[in-house]
Amino acid sequence: VCAACVEVSQRYGDRWLDAWPEQRELFSRASRLTYGGQLVDVLIPGANILRGGCGYTQWLNTPFQSLGAVGAKLATWRVAREMYTARRSPLWGSRLVLMVHDELVAELRADCPNRLHDAAERMAYLMRQAMRETTPDLADAIEAEPALSRVLSKDAATVRNAAGRLLVWEPEVRVAA
Repeated sequence: VCAACVEVSQRYGDRWLDAWPEQRELFSRASRLTYGGQLVDVLIPGANILRGGCGYTQWLNTPFQSLGAVGAKLATWRVAREMYTARRSPLWGSRLVLMVHDELVAELRADCPNRLHDAAERMAYLMRQAMRETTPDLADAIEAEPALSRVLSKDAATVRNAAGRLLVWEPEVRVAA
């Protein structure tokens, strides 16, 4: 570990703790509870879920991160449920491929002109609703913007036509010189 990095980290850490002095007691409590590698249980606030076997960082992260995880899991469950059980849903027959942090990736059916748009919008709606239920204090800030793509890419973006309908995003084609 580089000494300069440690020094900069310590300086910014001290500034942060000066701005949020209540965190010193929180860090101290986490240290006492998890001393010597002891694992502890943490109740996820607002969800009535007990997270077991938490070390120092998990104990500290659970109160602010866990409701987002609960919301993401609820959204995943609702999307999958419609894919497999709701014949009238535009998601019917589609398949969930990935759930990565706050993103759902699915293979959507494209057997009729409106299905891709409707399915992607339905997924985004279900995601927003689940997050609003689990994090109601943040309801106005919750966003989930759908994107359609033929390839998996972090660069994929929402593309809409003049009428607001989703279009398939295409990666930029690079021509070798």
